[in-house]
Amino acid sequence: MNHCLLCGSTYWERLSLARLVVAEREHLCGNCARKLEPVKSGCRKCGKWCGGSEQNCCLDCKLWKAMHKDDPLARNCSLYYYNPFLKELLSAYKYRGDAALAQMFASQLKQAIRREFRCHSLTYVPLSADRLQERGFNQSELLLTASGLPASPVLARVDQAPAKQSKKTRENRIKSYKKNPFCMISRKTSDIAGKDFLVVDDIYTTGTTVRQAAAILLAHGAKSVSSLTVARAK
Repeated sequence: MNHCLLCGSTYWERLSLARLVVAEREHLCGNCARKLEPVKSGCRKCGKWCGGSEQNCCLDCKLWKAMHKDDPLARNCSLYYYNPFLKELLSAYKYRGDAALAQMFASQLKQAIRREFRCHSLTYVPLSADRLQERGFNQSELLLTASGLPASPVLARVDQAPAKQSKKTRENRIKSYKKNPFCMISRKTSDIAGKDFLVVDDIYTTGTTVRQAAAILLAHGAKSVSSLTVARAK
């Protein structure tokens, strides 16, 4: 019998051969799990919902390429749509210091990486020193730690007092792309050249943050950069 990490109710875990083999447990009861919306057919590049149809490139991705001449991001993969339930869940994770919630997504994150990005080097979006002190943990780094997968902290933030992305409008986020807040950690530069990288973050809204990270990695010789997030705006 398990306890749901979210609502605290007790439940019996569903058994399957696959679950017995990987020896991983569930962390949500069925009622809470049903409130999550897995990302389904949509844009093959970023995962954006396209009315139930699959597209090679959505209008958002075309706009990125048109505005900035090129798109540094090879593709984005997200686990769930950013619905009100997941918004509350990630708010508890990031802003209320409930780091244990990272366990909720560990299994799905690991499966997505092994399925879609098996040969990629893993890294994550860094926080500023102020934000890290405020929260006590980097939510993106913790997602990988909970998944038991090795990651390299190759990026750092240049701006140590950044404005919160959640306070910016969609238009302002896209316009801020050229003001890149990231830089390479100098001692890690030699670890970048010729590698395919996967940048892990919690939420994909416009894709500005992961594209900024991708631009820095590509400028230092990365072969390609993709991103993986728990949530994405629908």
